[in-house]
Amino acid sequence: MQVVLQVVSGCDFGRKVWLMPDQRIRVGATEWADFAVRSDSGISSVHFLIRCGRNFCHIFDLRSRFGTFVNGHRVAFSQLSDGDVIRAGLTRFRVRFDRSLPLRAA
Repeated sequence: MQVVLQVVSGCDFGRKVWLMPDQRIRVGATEWADFAVRSDSGISSVHFLIRCGRNFCHIFDLRSRFGTFVNGHRVAFSQLSDGDVIRAGLTRFRVRFDRSLPLRAA
């Protein structure tokens, strides 16, 4: 299973990243993040982490200042499902599980 994380609202609308099984990605506002969203002042330097396995995907808030939300609920940790919406600062991301795409690196 490949996971696609796409910005669906905010200044970085349309940007996306692909996660392969057994991969993790840190999202934040600085170069310390693997996926940087620099245009949103509400996103912490390293805001949240997503870790994916072959059949699961988890999100971890990394002690962000304003919190990480999944489908409107503030989370410290959560299992992600296809179609979930993550909010960090003013930016929203959608998670897609795609078994039809060929595997590609982030």
